Amino acid sequence: MQQIITALKNKKLNIEINDLAHTPHEKFILMAKEQGLKFTFGSDTRDSKAGRLDYCKYIAGKCGLKSDDFYIPARTLKKG
Repeated sequence: MQQIITALKNKKLNIEINDLAHTPHEKFILMAKEQGLKFTFGSDTRDSKAGRLDYCKYIAGKCGLKSDDFYIPARTLKKG
């Protein structure tokens, strides 16, 4: 796990918490959070559960993730 976290840090990448795959698990999230990595929510679901992100919300709460722990894009999208 540490090799993956180090590689992500070196490449300045973030970690997707995936609702469909239920990944990554708690230990990995806590290790990555401790080392300052940021997270996003995602889902490969293509059914009525799309957008619910139940696992994402559950594991984020369990790991104590706060708004500062999430990646927020720097750019603003233009309307229209």
